[in-house]
Amino acid sequence: MEQKTDLRIIKTNINIRNTFIQLLNKKDFDSITVQNILDTALINRSTFYKHYSDKYDLAEAIAMDFLDKFKSLADVRFSNKEDISGLIKGMDKVYEKFYEERMTILGLWRIRTEKINVYEDMQTILMQKYIEFTKNHVKENYNIEYQACIFASLVLTTLKFVMESQKIYTAHELLEELQSFTKVITTASIKAVNK
Repeated sequence: MEQKTDLRIIKTNINIRNTFIQLLNKKDFDSITVQNILDTALINRSTFYKHYSDKYDLAEAIAMDFLDKFKSLADVRFSNKEDISGLIKGMDKVYEKFYEERMTILGLWRIRTEKINVYEDMQTILMQKYIEFTKNHVKENYNIEYQACIFASLVLTTLKFVMESQKIYTAHELLEELQSFTKVITTASIKAVNK
C-alpha cells in the first residue's frame, strides 16, 4: 500500500511541474499564481504545499534539476575523446535530449529572478567547461576567458534558435551553417581590411 502512496506522490509532483512549465510557456512568470497552477493541475492547495512552499520554490526545484542534467551533458561532451564524426553523432544525442526538454528549457529561460536565471547559469557552466578543457588541451597563450565567452554565447544562441525553431536540426546541419557563417564573416572582414 505504501508503494502506491509513493507513486501517487511522484505522479502529483510530475503533474505540478508539467503544469507549471505549460503555464510558463503561455504567461510571464510574474503573472503566474499558485491558484493558476492549482486550477490547471486540478489539485487542491494543500496538495501543492505538501510539495512546494510557493511558485519560487517550484521554479527553483525545476531549474536545479534541469541544470544538473545540463552539467552532466556538458561533462560528457567535454570528456569526449572521439574523432569529429563521433563528436557529431554525440551532439545529435545531446540535441535529442534538448528537444525532449524543449518546453522546459523555453519556460525556464523566461524566469529571471534574483535566484533563478537558467540561461545565465547555462552560460556560466559552458564557460567553465571550456576553460577547464582548454587548460588541459591547449598549450598556446590565448585569452581563454574571452574564447570561453564567445563559445558559450555561440552555443546558447544556437540552442535558443533551435529550440524556438519549428525545424529539427542535426549537429551536422548546424556545423554547416557555422562554416557558412565563418566564410561570410571572413570574406567581409578581408574586404573591409583591403579597402
